[in-house]
Amino acid sequence: MTTHDQQYWTLAQAAAWVVYRENKLVEHMNSPEAGAFGAIGMYPTMGPKNRKALGKLQELHNALASGRLIARGYRTSAEHILADIPKREWASLHLAPPHAYDVSRLAQKIERWRSIQVDAADVKKLWRSDLEVKGRSKYDHELIRSLYDTAKAVNPEMSQNELIGEIQKAYAEQTNRDEPGRSTVQRAIK
Repeated sequence: MTTHDQQYWTLAQAAAWVVYRENKLVEHMNSPEAGAFGAIGMYPTMGPKNRKALGKLQELHNALASGRLIARGYRTSAEHILADIPKREWASLHLAPPHAYDVSRLAQKIERWRSIQVDAADVKKLWRSDLEVKGRSKYDHELIRSLYDTAKAVNPEMSQNELIGEIQKAYAEQTNRDEPGRSTVQRAIK
């Protein structure tokens, strides 16, 4: 079953999407023989050389703790009933996909919830693919960041406002397009 066919993703699949935005990796995290999500970062040779992180696992945890993303699972102390995990519980859970361990008993790897899953569409709505973001953006944010880094290195004495002005001009010259607005540049260099 491909990621496009799945309505729900495991915690490992959601983490793979949030951090890497790779459909093949999400599919790999669905297989029972797949290693823990954490192994990807520890053993970079497990994947393609050009793999780069686009997000952080903490972003997934924050979305769950704030209620922007709802997860469901089976409480280990109750009957086998699938239930939504209350957002307040995420403050005391440590993400180690595919598991979420109780922070107070982390050394024992105690799980309060098993078989945690999230709605795949909700994850993709909160974390858009790299191609989708680039396709919708009028300006190339990576180019803006690159121009900023260069301008800052060459002119360390310039104020932030002066640097933004330089970036706007350089962007227009390099791309033969309109200058990005000040707020666009500020968002890109955050």
